[in-house]
Amino acid sequence: MKKTARSMLILSFFLLIVPLPIAQASWFIDSNRFLHSIHGANSCAECHEAVSDADLHPNPEDVNKQLPDFFDPDEQCLRCHEEISDTLQEGTHGSESVADPSTYENCIECHDPHYEKPLGTEEALPELADVPALSEEDAECMVCHGILDISHGPDIKQFNQICLDCHGDSGTPAQKQTAETIPFIHVEAYETVSHSLNACADCHLKATRFPHSEKELSSCTECHPRHDEKVAHSAHFTVSCEACHLSDVTPVKDPRSQKIIWKPIRNLETGLNIHQMTQADDNEACQRCHHLENQIGAAALVLPAKGLLCMPCHAATFSAGDTTTLFSLAVFLVGMVLMFSYFLTGTLSNSTETAEENIFHKFFTLVGNAFCSIFSGKIFPIIKALILDVLFQRRLYLQSQKRWLIHGLIFYPFAFRFFWGIIALLGSIWLPNWPTVWAMLDKNHPATALLFDVTGIMIILGAAAAFMRGRKSEDTRIPGLPQQDRVALVLIAGIVLVGFVLEGMRIAMTGSPDGSAAAFLGYGLSKIFSEGPTLNKWYAYIWYLHAILTGAFIAYLPFSRLAHIIMAPVNLAMRAVTEDEHEVVNS
Repeated sequence: MKKTARSMLILSFFLLIVPLPIAQASWFIDSNRFLHSIHGANSCAECHEAVSDADLHPNPEDVNKQLPDFFDPDEQCLRCHEEISDTLQEGTHGSESVADPSTYENCIECHDPHYEKPLGTEEALPELADVPALSEEDAECMVCHGILDISHGPDIKQFNQICLDCHGDSGTPAQKQTAETIPFIHVEAYETVSHSLNACADCHLKATRFPHSEKELSSCTECHPRHDEKVAHSAHFTVSCEACHLSDVTPVKDPRSQKIIWKPIRNLETGLNIHQMTQADDNEACQRCHHLENQIGAAALVLPAKGLLCMPCHAATFSAGDTTTLFSLAVFLVGMVLMFSYFLTGTLSNSTETAEENIFHKFFTLVGNAFCSIFSGKIFPIIKALILDVLFQRRLYLQSQKRWLIHGLIFYPFAFRFFWGIIALLGSIWLPNWPTVWAMLDKNHPATALLFDVTGIMIILGAAAAFMRGRKSEDTRIPGLPQQDRVALVLIAGIVLVGFVLEGMRIAMTGSPDGSAAAFLGYGLSKIFSEGPTLNKWYAYIWYLHAILTGAFIAYLPFSRLAHIIMAPVNLAMRAVTEDEHEVVNS
């Protein structure tokens, strides 16, 4: 190996700015700063003479030792600084008073021998300046221990070779020794993955410090933005990226955080292909968690992504790939066609057009008028009507405040949830670094959990109040007028009630994550259920029941008395244009 070790990388950029305590020091040395330090005239072997006599360097048995295990003050400090021992016994060390000399036995707790400034020097040691000439012996050490320019691909490859010298599968003595306790890495397979272009320590933080076993993994989101809601779905916000995307790993639940982390599938004989990334749409990867006997709180089945059917209540995708959604939307579209075809029927007495021609003529006239209204001054009365009469329900309030209240208990929660979901979905795509987006998508965030439970209860109360009001007014109903559409009310209430059951099952399955208690009704229901395969299995079935009820409501909507949800905004917009035109004429 030549000139290895791609700098302390991101890992040791602190080391390039200010000297760290030696207890956190890197295996790599900035030779320029070292040569300008007080020990710059010393050779490496003067302090590390045991290395030249070692049969194996690096020795895998040593990497997990603590740094003081390699330090002997008598051999490495006091043989040059013997006066220090005398001054300590006299009660001083530099300008400090010493009460207990034994507390100063470990020199490297305070002094970094590689970057100690010469006495009387105030300025910092130079960084990345012209490097003074190294002796031939020290240059050989710096082949592996010198810091390199992290922007150069060849330097990255040289750095990784240091790691693979112990962890690879080419059969070096260090690899054979390491592979007795840690599965080796298939080098040929590793070189095909995209991350082979990065230095190992970019992900394996602190891997180049003692003890080696205390290395940490950096978060994937340091380099990669989070998946938006279209890809990840809110249920996966507590799942680590690696649990889905790495090969040769098993998802496990962290007992403290209740998050889904991962552990490698260790096999000392076959090694690891752990760095190979799986595809995001790989169903096999999904089934790591989604199987009947899983212990991590996942549904036994791989459920479809929340799509168009779910958007009135949830942050969902603009997708329609599952059977329930496709069938429901097909029936809904048929109903819409029938509704608008009736709206467009009828001809003028002097018209020579056929019925079909008249429908198309009216349709394109209507579309043209709508287009012209949007790009004209007529858009302002339309917006005013939509805000006052659709959003705030002004006309209904003036007719009956009681009806307005009942209607609002159903309408406003749906409107709130819809806008919440749209903002969260678009925010996850356009503003992935905005923390509020992920709080809005996190079902266990206290604010989200509380607001969604409150709005769900409002919908149930509104449906119940509407049902009771309809029953009460039956005796006074004028003959011939249509009855209350109780099917629609039952579907609305059923969707929400099943949704609460699902919420309770989810909280129970996932071990009552932090923040879930704010969903007070769902959290209370979760106490009914117990974790295990039975819950995982039934959760999927109840989820499909929730989806089917939603699909049934959407399919039924154009044929129900609730079709005014669709037609009322159109009529109000048209009326606003007509009233505005009358005002202009009269003025």
